[in-house]
Amino acid sequence: MKSISLDNIQIYGDLAMRTLLNYSRLESIWYRPEKVFEADQANWPGDWEGRAILALTMLGQTTKREPAYLDEIMRLLPKHFNSKEYLGEIYPEGIISEQQLSGHSWLLRGFIEFYLWKKDESVLQMIKSIVNKLLLPARNHYKEYPASPKDREYDKIQPKGEAMGKLTGTLVNNWYTSTDIGCAFIMLDGATQAYELLRLPELEELIKEMLDKFFQIDLLGISIQTHATLSGLRGALRYYELKGNNELLEQIIHFYDIYRTEGMTENYSNYNWFNRPEWTEPCAIVDSYIVSFQLWKHTKNERYLEDAHNIYFNGLGYAQRPNGGFGCDTCLGDNQYLNGQEGIYEAYWCCTMRGSDGLANVSKNIALYNEDSIVLPFYFDSKFELKSKEGFIECKEHTQYPYHGNVELEIIKTNMIGKKNIQFYIPSWVPENSIKVLVNGKCQTVCVEEGFVQVTVPVEEGLKISLQFPISLRAEKMQNKNTPSEYKKYFHGGLLLGYDNASLPISIDCTGSFQYLEHGKYIYNNEIVLEPIRHILDELPDIAKQNRKQVLFNNNKVVN
Repeated sequence: MKSISLDNIQIYGDLAMRTLLNYSRLESIWYRPEKVFEADQANWPGDWEGRAILALTMLGQTTKREPAYLDEIMRLLPKHFNSKEYLGEIYPEGIISEQQLSGHSWLLRGFIEFYLWKKDESVLQMIKSIVNKLLLPARNHYKEYPASPKDREYDKIQPKGEAMGKLTGTLVNNWYTSTDIGCAFIMLDGATQAYELLRLPELEELIKEMLDKFFQIDLLGISIQTHATLSGLRGALRYYELKGNNELLEQIIHFYDIYRTEGMTENYSNYNWFNRPEWTEPCAIVDSYIVSFQLWKHTKNERYLEDAHNIYFNGLGYAQRPNGGFGCDTCLGDNQYLNGQEGIYEAYWCCTMRGSDGLANVSKNIALYNEDSIVLPFYFDSKFELKSKEGFIECKEHTQYPYHGNVELEIIKTNMIGKKNIQFYIPSWVPENSIKVLVNGKCQTVCVEEGFVQVTVPVEEGLKISLQFPISLRAEKMQNKNTPSEYKKYFHGGLLLGYDNASLPISIDCTGSFQYLEHGKYIYNNEIVLEPIRHILDELPDIAKQNRKQVLFNNNKVVN
């Protein structure tokens, strides 16, 4: 299945609002040339610059509007390079800073996406320089990365790490390590995309070495950063797509399953480190969305696609702030409440920029296609055009999802002939006998397979397909094995619900009286209002910053 180019997608509605709000934030002072280059180059060289370039490149393609400051950032950046044409300190041969590699992964990603968009040959040369002069010298050193509990003994006496990681100052196996444990493996993301572009055999050798070491790591034993883990999995998935190694896919699934049961919060965000539910980090939330979606594409296991829905609507949705940025929250499951983490309510130096890439990827995943089929794994108001050797199909999608189960797809223009299979995603909580599919007003036979219903239709202009299914209140048990099992969480379909500003924990009996209000809201026993947590974006900034939601509730009744 192929994704549609962002050039051929136009988004509307809630997704467009969130994307444009984030774009506005990405053109504020922190992301202009006069500030981007003031970032702490010695601590995270390439990180701020790379994330900004990647964010603005992806947002420009998604919105069809040129970024205001990106060209100037690209023009000035080479002036900040060292004599080897990368950023930061030049270490003695054989000495490596994992934060420098991590930061340059984002710089590579930003450069590559910019090059693929603009075809600027000078940017291609900068990509090659970073690969040849910074990345390839790390060959034969990744196998020595301190990745076992014994190797990390010094972490017990070092500072545990703050929201912006720091070098520990300790040299272990010729590595300067970070309080963002394992961040060296973020480079798997940049390295694999560089290999996809350049196809250098020596770079592939390094990637294999990185992957070998990565999958030896005791994730829980060293409390590796979940962001580093998930970015590493992104890179591993890209290499799998290039090589098709099923053993590698099994390793990726194994690590993702550990993350899902040990590092994911009950609103589908993350522990920043395994075993340490201190705060969430939208950088990791974005990567978890991308990893889960990619796993669904490669396995057709609908559990992963449902994860992607939950992560986008409830994890990333809650983490976006009224100013369009993204910030860190408490870890739901470690306690019953969800609120912004003090001091890092907006992580403008990292998460706000990673949120941009996340929103762009959500847009890119609106529809997939091959010669026979069009697949709708998400539902958003949008227009999109599919192109193949047979011709083109331009479609318009209108939906009330996730508040109501109504989706309409219309073929606006086409020069194709014949028929296509149209596949619509059906969440696992929708009863099959409640689904209706209509083609030009006529009911069709419904059968759900692997989380989708399919109809075969003639490709003709004006054809309309309608999907209808009910969305109602439901309750679920906990997913993270560290969350107390007596809790329950409540949903309107796929939208996680919370109760605002409870001074003391309240209990909810699932046999009590629930009355539906509107827009995913319910009132329980005529006094307690439950509403989707992602609505925090719509609050005034001061109110949103102080908001505190109870999302987990004690319930002595068994809920199916």
